[in-house]
Amino acid sequence: MPASLASGPRSVILTVEEAAAVLRIGRTSAYLLTQRWRHTRGQSGLPVQRLGRLLRVPRLAIERMAVSPGDGT
Repeated sequence: MPASLASGPRSVILTVEEAAAVLRIGRTSAYLLTQRWRHTRGQSGLPVQRLGRLLRVPRLAIERMAVSPGDGT
């Protein structure tokens, strides 16, 4: 897949760093939230999927967080 498709403004999946930028939080905070997501088995934190050694955040999950009540944690 060309790099322009993988990192485009409407990419379906984001890196943790890209998700942090969308959410306007720091990189470290984003990684801590992904760790919380994995440790709580999806009860709180930043939704993340592991693809081999890579962590990816579904854009749809971020959009759901933006419209759902609560603080997302």
